Amino acid sequence: MTATQGMITVKLATFALAVLFATQPAGCDDKRTTTAPYRPGALGCERYVHIEAVRIGSAKPRVRVLVNEECTDPPGVATQLLSITLEYRESLGAPWLVVGNDKFPRMASDHRYVLTHTPCLSGRYRAKVGVAGTFDTGREYRASTRESARVNCEKPRDIASY
Repeated sequence: MTATQGMITVKLATFALAVLFATQPAGCDDKRTTTAPYRPGALGCERYVHIEAVRIGSAKPRVRVLVNEECTDPPGVATQLLSITLEYRESLGAPWLVVGNDKFPRMASDHRYVLTHTPCLSGRYRAKVGVAGTFDTGREYRASTRESARVNCEKPRDIASY
């Protein structure tokens, strides 16, 4: 093997590894973990997590985590427990600190779950949402998702009119 052929082989191997590591298997998302038989989107349900600074009228701002579930076929779920954990990090490299959590033991009729936290501190927040339950067949399911956002408490959104 010549030096030129060796260099070409090394470059092709490097390229193949880069492509392999850059792709994910179908249906995988690095922010979600699931256990069979539940997968995100099963029974037509998806969870959307939104983190922001809000205030009501002249009240002091607070951090709100809003979880919206969109379900097209919820009758297949017999029981569900949804939990939200809110973590705060002041700066890059600082540790994440748990500042709030709540559990919702029943499916909300409007599929909306809210966790609020005061005082509102500007910085980075991360919400971890976990759901577990049983289908009407008795089989168990679990799923989780994470979202993070930078929150500016100096400019909260006024939600008094909602």
